[in-house]
Amino acid sequence: MGDLLADLQHYLSIDLRRIYVNGMSNGGTMTARLASEMPHIFAAFGIVSGPPLDPPGGFHLSRPVPLIAFYGTADPLVKYYGGTANTSLITRLIHLPAHRVSFPPVRPWIAAWAQRNGCSLSPETLPACGDDVTVERYTGSQPSSEVVFYTISGGGHTWPGGLPIPVGKTTRTFDATSEMWAFFKAHSLEPY
Repeated sequence: MGDLLADLQHYLSIDLRRIYVNGMSNGGTMTARLASEMPHIFAAFGIVSGPPLDPPGGFHLSRPVPLIAFYGTADPLVKYYGGTANTSLITRLIHLPAHRVSFPPVRPWIAAWAQRNGCSLSPETLPACGDDVTVERYTGSQPSSEVVFYTISGGGHTWPGGLPIPVGKTTRTFDATSEMWAFFKAHSLEPY
């Protein structure tokens, strides 16, 4: 990833204090891995319905890494409360055999991220953007330690505010893209 950014700098004007990464589903897992391995490159991170898994070898952060995360309580693939998911919904769409995967619960994984960032383990509840949404924010002594956690009641393995896909309910009460961009704009890396 560092080599890719170095190559892009030859062609584009890049503000090195404002590089962000986000991903959905397995892309969310990759986002968590990048947070662990390259916190000095990315200013903030966003995860939508990403399996709550620590990267290989665990997290070894050199600084707090701001995170915004979105999870649905009825996600059939990444079980909000933990447990085994049957991937047949997705595998039928791409004609692969189904298999079962177990995931830990989402909430303790988010709380562990906040703890690594030095945040209080008692999040504040922010005003909801809809009846089906709860928003919690963990804060610490540094602005870069912030973790914002959206829980979509009845939400599926979908992008909130995005196009509906056949893996559960897609909430229309807010737009994750807009919320994530506002979060990203509020965070930048300290000068090198």
